[in-house]
Parts: sequence; C-alpha cells; structure tokens
Amino acid sequence: MLPIRNLTFPTTVSLSALLFATITVHAQSTSPQPVADDEKETVIELSPFEVRAEGDDGYKVANSLSGTRFNTKLLDLPRAVDVITSDFMRDIGATDMLEALQYTPGVVGDIAPGGDDVQGGQFSIRGFSSNTGYRDGFASSFIIDPILVERIEVIKGPSSVFSGPIEPGGTRNYITRKPPAKHSSSVNVEYGSYENLRVQLIDGGPIDQNGKLSYRIAGVSNTNKSHQDFAGRDKYVLGGTLVWKLSKDLVLQSNLQYVYNRLVPSADIPYYSQKTVSGVTTYYYEPNVPRSFNRQGPDAKSNLLQVSGATDLTYTFSPTWSFRLGLFYSYQDLERLLIGGSTRVTTNATTGIRTVARASATYEPNAVSYTISPQAYALGSFKYAGVDHKMIIGGEYSYQDQKNDVYRRTAAFPTVNIDAGTNNNFTFGNPDDRTEYTPNDLRRVLNRSSGVSITNVLKLFDSRVTFMQAARYSAIDTIRKNLMGAGTRVSTAADDLVQSYGVSGRVFPWLTAFVSYSESFLPQTVYSFAGEILEPVKGSGWDYGLKFDIIEGRLSGSIVGYDIKRENAAFADPDHPGYYLAIGEAVSQGLEVSLTARPIEAWQIVVGYSNVDAEVVKSSTALQLGRASNVPEHQFSMWNNFRFKKGLLKGFGLGAGVVSVSNRRGSVGLPDQPGLHLPAYTKIDANMSYSTRIMSKRWNFKVTVKNLTDEEYLATSGGYALPRSVTGSVGINF
Repeated sequence: MLPIRNLTFPTTVSLSALLFATITVHAQSTSPQPVADDEKETVIELSPFEVRAEGDDGYKVANSLSGTRFNTKLLDLPRAVDVITSDFMRDIGATDMLEALQYTPGVVGDIAPGGDDVQGGQFSIRGFSSNTGYRDGFASSFIIDPILVERIEVIKGPSSVFSGPIEPGGTRNYITRKPPAKHSSSVNVEYGSYENLRVQLIDGGPIDQNGKLSYRIAGVSNTNKSHQDFAGRDKYVLGGTLVWKLSKDLVLQSNLQYVYNRLVPSADIPYYSQKTVSGVTTYYYEPNVPRSFNRQGPDAKSNLLQVSGATDLTYTFSPTWSFRLGLFYSYQDLERLLIGGSTRVTTNATTGIRTVARASATYEPNAVSYTISPQAYALGSFKYAGVDHKMIIGGEYSYQDQKNDVYRRTAAFPTVNIDAGTNNNFTFGNPDDRTEYTPNDLRRVLNRSSGVSITNVLKLFDSRVTFMQAARYSAIDTIRKNLMGAGTRVSTAADDLVQSYGVSGRVFPWLTAFVSYSESFLPQTVYSFAGEILEPVKGSGWDYGLKFDIIEGRLSGSIVGYDIKRENAAFADPDHPGYYLAIGEAVSQGLEVSLTARPIEAWQIVVGYSNVDAEVVKSSTALQLGRASNVPEHQFSMWNNFRFKKGLLKGFGLGAGVVSVSNRRGSVGLPDQPGLHLPAYTKIDANMSYSTRIMSKRWNFKVTVKNLTDEEYLATSGGYALPRSVTGSVGINF
C-alpha cells in the first residue's frame, strides 16, 4: 500500500473524488418519510449561539457550533468536524464517552475500561493525546454521562483559536441537552453481565402555558462489578437544564451536573517478560495471565465528587448584533489510594511461580479544585457588496485553584502471584499513619488564563465560496507552591498568538472542496537545566478534502487529508536528571473518511475509516522515537440500525456495529518490538429492540450484546478491553 505521507495534495484529492464518484454511482434515492412526533424530540430554538436541532435527522447533522462558536453549516465550514448525535449514542447503547466515540475516525481511547478515570475518557485524536474536553464551549475535563448530552462535536486538528491551550490533534465539545418543547417523562432500567444495573429517569417540558420557561432533569444510577477480582463501580449522576425565554430577543439558560463515582479500579494489564540470547534482549507479553487477576487488591479506591454548571444569557440587539454572556463553574473532590509497580513478570526457575512486584502506594485523601470561567462574545451579521459576513469577537477568563496532598509509602510490599488470584497479600498498610505514608507532595496550584479572539466568516459569490479567518491571543500564568520543606513557590507565565485560515467552495450545490490551516499551543510546566521554563508546545496543521450532502440529504460525509506537526515537546534531559529539553518533534499525516447514510427511512448507517501515520521524529532518547503509542495506522468502523416502520414487524429494531483496528505500538517506555505490539482486533456489537404502545404509553424493550465474539484484545498499552457482556433493558415513556 502507498504510504499516506507520500501522497501529494493533488493525488489525495483525486483519490477522494474517485471514491466519491463510486459512492454516488451505487447510491439510490428514496423520498424521506416524516418522523412520528413521539419518536423525535423537538428542541426549543434559542439563538445563533445554539445548535438548531431541526437540522438534525437521526444520525445526520447539518450545523455545528465548534470551530466558530456560532451556528455554521458543516458543508461550508472549512474545518474537519465530526458530530455524534444523541440518537446514535442511544442506539449503540453508549454509557460513557469511550463508547460514544468508538466509531469516530481518527479517535481512539487512551485508557482501558474500568481503570482510574476522573476525566470521563482520555483520547488520542490523529495520533496526539487529547485529554481536555469542552462543555458548551467551556473547558471541562469532568465525567459526563450520555444522558445529559445532545451531541458531541469532535474538532480535528490544531484548534487553539476555539479551544485555547491544547494539543494539536483536536478536542471534543459536549453540547448539553436542552428541554423538550412538549412535556415528556421516561424511565429505563437495564441489567446485565457482571451485575451491571443502570437506572435512568428523565423528565422535562414547559413550566408555564406559553412555554417561556422550560426544564429538563435527568438522573442515573449505575452500579456494576467486573470480570476482575475486587473491581467495581458505583456511579450516580444528576443533571438539569433550565431555559427562560424572557422575551423574543433575550434568553437565559442554566445547567447543572452532579457526579459521584465510587470505584475499585481494575488492572487488566498486559504483563510482559524478557529473555536475553547472545546479548540480545527480546521482550514479549506474558501468556496465559488470568483475566481476573487484579494487583490493585480490594482496598484500592478512587472516590470522586464533581459538581459543575454553566449559565448563559443571550441577547439579540438587532438583526445585525447578538451578544452572549456565559459563566462556567466547577468543583471537584477526589480521594484516591492506588498502588504502582512493574508490569514485568518474574518466574521462579525452580517452582515456576510467576510474580509481579507492587511498588510504592500513593494516597490522596482529598484533592480539591474549583474553577470559575466567564465568557463574553458578540456576533455581528453584515451584508454588503454581495458579501454575507459574520464576525464573532470576544474573550474569556479562567481561575482555577487546586489543593492536593499526596502521601506515599515506599517500603517494600509483598510480591503477588498472578496465578493465585485472591489468595495473595494485597495489603496497603495504613494510609492514615504518617510514619508509614509520608508526605510526597503537598501541592497548591493557582492557574489563571485569559484569551481574546476574533473569527470572520465571509460568504461570496452567492454563498458558493466561504472564507474563514480567525486569531486568538492567550495568556496564562501559574503559581505553584509545595508546603513541604521550605515551601518553594514557583511562578510561570506564557502567552501566544495563534491563527487559522480556511476556504471552501461549492463545486456543486451538494459538494464542497475545502482547505484550511490552523495552529495550537500548550504551555509547559517543567524546567531546563538553565533554570528556564520550557517554551510552549507548538502545533500547526493543514486540512483539505471534500464534503458532500446528496440524494435529498440521504448520503452525507467527508473525505479529509491532513498534515500536522508538533514541536517543542518536553523530553527528559539525559545529562541532567530532573530537568527537560524542549526538543521533541512529532508529525502525523493521514486520511479520514466519514459517511452517514439513510437509504430508506428505517435504515441508518454510519461508516468511518482513518489512515494515521503518526511518529516521533525527534527525542532525547532513541527509545522514544518511531511510531506513536496506541495509534493504529488503519481504523475502520461501521454501524447499521434498522427499525421496522410498518407490517407485522412494526416496532422491531436491529442494530449491529463493527470496529476494526490494525496493529499498534505498545508503551513508549519499552522498546518498539513485535512482541510488545498491540495486536490488531475486530470487535462486533449487536442489539435487538422492540417498541410498542401499551395502555397509551410507549414501552421499549432492548437486548444488547457488546463484544459479541468475546474478542480478547488490548484496548491500550495499559489494559485489555472488556469481555463479552449481555444486557437487557425495559423503558417506558410517559
């Protein structure tokens, strides 16, 4: 196969056009049928700063907020943005963001299911880590449940103009679900493998007769055990949205989310061994490690409380100007007791007993942080000389205060026998004993950041050409203090100006070609041996390709090529331990295909493919060079959902999905040897549902099988994916 980095721009466009022509030839047109009122929730329209839900049709969306901060047609937007709708998340049975994004090309999870995750999903986009997400345009790395999400907008490529400081691969923007126009309530109960019990309740609608005041409230209780010894999770979510339409031009809305997550983490780790022959050391994954073995033990914990909310006031001054004032606030309290250690297996030559070491244990009794972040943006709409011009200008500020006391026990722990299961000594000792667990880091951190930005979108030649220009200036300062010893206080500051440009053109009314350039930056917090803070990580990238929406909207998607470069990444200074060098450089080039189809009203299809060639090309050590960890060169996904609309099978639904991922590099802390690669895998999910009316109420029954073939595969270098699970659910709409 021709490597993607050898494809020139004209070659990629030619291949895209050929693929598009093939799709067009084989597609068939069918007139759409209206969706029943009780099957599609009508959402209250708010302002140009909100996504208009009437443009959505099942899995297909027409508009996006991300990239410009105002409602923009995806077909004309000269940026790569993938959108996952609430209908899609519901149909695939997603209960977290890792599941919700698994069909998105170029996006892979960076944490194994069941692990200690306080961010609601860690991801890699286009070969670069992307752990910071956004909620309604506000930076937020909190857990969020799909029940509270209207859609997920994945912005591809460097996006600091929209996001502020961030890695160059891209980010996610979670759009909060709005109140329905008509009152509705629902209850859904799901039970399945590993005692997984999920109960969710939703209620919402207008409060007054004229619909000026409306609400939506949703709650989830989700408890489950695990295929691993000791592991399990209790998650409780409560969220609500209130919208008050004070006048036709003035709207106030507020949302609040409460999450409590009690976790005994799993550690389904790929343990490895090594052997040396003639001075050559070969590494390989240890075979036949019991999937139930969990070295964390029964006393490990990660208990998390997160409360967050946002309030927005939007006002339309005139047909020309609209204004948005927003405030985001969050609070987090984390208690965590975890153990680390080597993943290398030691085998006793005499007894054959296989053991792994448990090293230092870390105890964080209450890591507390809170954030306050206001935003203000003004949107102008102008028409002059045949030009339709939209300009948004504004700024934001963020204040974050963190307190985290970290205690560590470094005294030797007993090794554990990986074949003995629960018959091991998993002791943690007494984490409250300060002679046993001594202070390691009594950290206090204050982060303050501000940014101002401007984005211009101009439509020319009867809206056949769209030009986008954007710029953002950001400034960040951080104060760190460690209460240990002399209480060292360190201040750092960084600022940068990033830009973005793009142009798209309607080749046909249903086909757009586009090209764009964008930048990103991310301040660093480590020092060189000279005592200077490292320069920010810089990212730059090009996107180019085609977008289409044809056959009366029944076939839409994009074919996108990209080229991204990251510079100044920090790597350990080999000559001065504890210090760093800003010499890291990584590149990622690839091709992404996204396709949403609805051949007939009852049948919806989502197809995704990505080819990612991501590698580290400069580092302080040879070990870090080469392929990026956990990034597949090839990733293919397809989801089909068919719902019978009439006849004897009316109300029945069938869904099936496949995710296929190629071989990946394992941990960058180990050599890039074949024995440590993460093997390719193919995962299949399926479900069957039935919906009917009983005594005037809508009842929904569903059986879902995830990992249908019980494929045993490594989700990341840090752990295996979940075994096959079967769940059944019953729901009722009032």
